[in-house]
Amino acid sequence: MPHSYVIAIYRLDDYRKAKIPVLPVARGLMRTKIETLLYTLLFACATLALYSFGYAGKVYIVLMGAASLMWLFLSVQGFFQSNDRQWAKRMFIVSILIITLFSFAISLPF
Repeated sequence: MPHSYVIAIYRLDDYRKAKIPVLPVARGLMRTKIETLLYTLLFACATLALYSFGYAGKVYIVLMGAASLMWLFLSVQGFFQSNDRQWAKRMFIVSILIITLFSFAISLPF
């Protein structure tokens, strides 16, 4: 969800012109940022739970723990940014990297 929400923020003008009711158009940027933060937090909890339940190893928890903290920090920064478009672009890039890292890290046997 954070990935999709920040795309909608980054391309907000396009969605408005096309009258597509994505969350930032329908509910506003603040609501979108709140939901982005909540979903990022839930993603972090879910990915870290894999280690807690024995489905992933120590390398996974270190990698995903660091990545999750970075993504959460960036999500919080969105509330203090003056340029929402720039923040959304950074969040989008980080989301791609985190999804890739997750896919790699979950496959590690240790």
